Amino acid sequence: MEVRIHYYALLREIAGGSEDTVTLADGSDGNDLLAAVAARHPGMQKLLPVVRLASETEYLRRDDALKPGGTVQLIPPVSGG
Repeated sequence: MEVRIHYYALLREIAGGSEDTVTLADGSDGNDLLAAVAARHPGMQKLLPVVRLASETEYLRRDDALKPGGTVQLIPPVSGG
């Protein structure tokens, strides 16, 4: 299945763009998605343990199954004011 990814903040800089698409096995979850992202963008590996995943209007747990053709936002921790 294909899953579309939106990167934000520092993740966008590391990826070299704000969007990406990965192909995963049917029934894959957020952990599988993050493993695919880490393989594609090794510079993100240190950040991925603290990244939040969101789909449409809700946050996802890492063990939540992903929807084929869905979109997942990867949101790093942010600070500032």
